[in-house]
Amino acid sequence: MIGDCEAVRNQAIRFGMERDRIVIFPWGVDLKQFAPVNPSQQKSGRFTLLSVRAWEPVYGVDVIARAFVQVAREHPNVVLVMIGAGSQTELIHDIFTKGGVLERVSFPGQVSQMALPNYYQIADLYLSASHTDGSSVSLLEAMASGCPGCGFRHPRQPGMDPKRCQWLAFQRRGLRCIGPGYFACNRTSP
Repeated sequence: MIGDCEAVRNQAIRFGMERDRIVIFPWGVDLKQFAPVNPSQQKSGRFTLLSVRAWEPVYGVDVIARAFVQVAREHPNVVLVMIGAGSQTELIHDIFTKGGVLERVSFPGQVSQMALPNYYQIADLYLSASHTDGSSVSLLEAMASGCPGCGFRHPRQPGMDPKRCQWLAFQRRGLRCIGPGYFACNRTSP
């Protein structure tokens, strides 16, 4: 069996798979496509947060939306780019509207894989609130593009140590996940 992380291996063992018949093969990204750019070419003067996950319950984009409402109230120069769409479209827009921050969120919709690096390169911080990620490809893409990431700490994310890479975990239940966390790993002060 092939899995992308230790959590997959451990679950397979619980289901009866023999440990020595399991190979861990983490995901990777094309470093020619996902690479940093010259910082002077990418910044808008605002602190840009980025979410690229599908708007489905399993990806926790509602957590990001609620957290952004809190952060946006305290920091007027923070904006959010929400790539994607999904079954939670109405909920996500409702959270931003009721929170009074809809005008600070851009919604590019679905973007092509070729266009995705541009979004990572202009962002100051990539956000993922996925409840299920193993080795998150989008987090790897963000980091390869020079954008630090913030997401839930999963045992399935090997090597995602804030001391060793541009990544910071936030707590699963806390809507303050973006608040105190993003200042610790940003490139420019918000």
